[in-house]
Amino acid sequence: MVFSRTDATTVYVGLDGAVFGSSDNGGAWTELGTGLPDDSVATLVTLPGAGDVLRAGTWGGGVWAWDGSGPGWGEWNTGMPATYLRVNSLVLNEPTSTLYAAMDSYGIYTTGTASVNWQAATAGLPHLEMRALAVFPGDPPVLYAGGSYSSWKNDYGGVYRSADGGATWTGAGLAEAWIGTVEALVIHPSDSDVVYAGTSAGVFKTIDAGANWSQVGTFGSVSALYLDPVSPDHLYTAGPSGIFKTVNGGTSWSDYDDGLRRTYYFALGMNSAALFAGGYGSGVSRRASDSVPWETVNSGLDESSVTAVEIDPLDSRIVYAGVWGQGVFKRGTGGAWTRAADGVEDPASYNGGLHFIQDLALAPSDADTLYLGTNAGMFRSENRATTWVNATTNIGNPWISALAVDWSDRLHVLAATNGGGLYETFNGGDSWSHVSTLTEDRPYVVTFDPVDADSIYVGTGNGIFKTTDGGVVWTLQNTGLTNTWVNAIVVAPSDPLRVYLGTVAFSWLPPGGVFVSEDAGGTWARVGPAFTDVRVDDLGVDPDNPFVVYRTTSPTKYPYTDPVGSHKSIDGGLTWSALGNPSKEFYIRDLDVARDGTEQIYT
Repeated sequence: MVFSRTDATTVYVGLDGAVFGSSDNGGAWTELGTGLPDDSVATLVTLPGAGDVLRAGTWGGGVWAWDGSGPGWGEWNTGMPATYLRVNSLVLNEPTSTLYAAMDSYGIYTTGTASVNWQAATAGLPHLEMRALAVFPGDPPVLYAGGSYSSWKNDYGGVYRSADGGATWTGAGLAEAWIGTVEALVIHPSDSDVVYAGTSAGVFKTIDAGANWSQVGTFGSVSALYLDPVSPDHLYTAGPSGIFKTVNGGTSWSDYDDGLRRTYYFALGMNSAALFAGGYGSGVSRRASDSVPWETVNSGLDESSVTAVEIDPLDSRIVYAGVWGQGVFKRGTGGAWTRAADGVEDPASYNGGLHFIQDLALAPSDADTLYLGTNAGMFRSENRATTWVNATTNIGNPWISALAVDWSDRLHVLAATNGGGLYETFNGGDSWSHVSTLTEDRPYVVTFDPVDADSIYVGTGNGIFKTTDGGVVWTLQNTGLTNTWVNAIVVAPSDPLRVYLGTVAFSWLPPGGVFVSEDAGGTWARVGPAFTDVRVDDLGVDPDNPFVVYRTTSPTKYPYTDPVGSHKSIDGGLTWSALGNPSKEFYIRDLDVARDGTEQIYT
């Protein structure tokens, strides 16, 4: 989110593959130009000029330029590395007309604004996973950078300071595992030694350039900070716990959520008219003053992220969709969608009522029973999503990544959790037991054999695990896999010996793709192309024909060469044809195949 330099009522926001602008403080929005890649726009900055000159940092496509005229955006990556250009933050130092970018994998890059020629500015950085940037203008400027926490890379976040415009960096604290990623940084407008850091563990403050820090906000992860330049003791924070405000430099805080829908807020900005907030699934909201509540201002924006879809097994006209940050929606037999989230967003429940939907699972034996996996636990409905109840008792980690329901027992459910391993319930979630025999703590996908409920498949970053005795013993079944990051599994209902799986391809991993087993996971063979820069997000198979397979894929880097979107195979995965318009379907998270003979597919 960024504001116009030339018009006090104009604001710009970045979405997936687009930037929108409003000339009336969010009253109405229109898309600004064309030509951006379909990656999320993570950061925006305005440059001085006669009109609004914008630079947009994307998660995969690097930096793109809008010069205030012409039909669209142009790539602005000269001098950048060739692949995976995930730009998390852009800041401008006006006295030297220098732009800085914080990036995953590459650290800090810098260029002049007159013409693009990016150069690395990483001397002194202990690692290159950089998430946040802040600049104290000058010649040279003082810069602070915040790092991403990655335990498997032994990168421990941290804050880093440069007093020479990025030529050299020194550690400035907070590089501890419990603090996690430094998501946001702001500097006091008149004192470069006073800095606030928004982290995975809350808000921290230093008054001595990072020599010492104190934790001044303990309300969970913080994704964005805004410091009022006129009243610099006034600070606003945004994150999964909502929005908070301090008027005394962090000594005390007040909840600033009045009238605001609970979701993950990740962007903050202010002009003379209002404070603006951007959130997953909720678009843009604004608040004019402390005395009035928030209002949603999304006219013209399209920012719904559907993360899960399920088709009623008896009537394919009835469809359920999980929307990130908004709950569940249901399509009735007449074709209209209505919200069906009663009980899902409970302010007294986990995490303040914040629910990011990860998965939907419908009981194959009972169309009335659905399960919803979220970051705040599992929810159950026994009346086709009319009402929901939280069913997360004694799950150690309530972040549910994936769900599977026994084909013959509607109350037998498996839940894969993010960091807590696999859990099992035989009573619909009223109580759970940890499947401790599976030692993988981050399963990505789980599925039952449609005929034998004791046969279960689990996909992990280390490959595919299978049990044939209900979880007493698990075996790693990777024979034939060239890539073992398993992200999708489907068993053919009409031939349970035939199993398909999909993998995630990154530059540092061997080629992946779709693999098939004809002996219930004993051995695997890749079918179709080898993927090097996309992930298989989901797989589906025709309930009556085990050779009719569907897949969805999305890029893991930009530029990419592998096929993205939705595809169908009628020969068991050997050849594939695109469904729909591939150029409009870059990030399709989920798919489901109708079981009532209508051959309908929803993604």
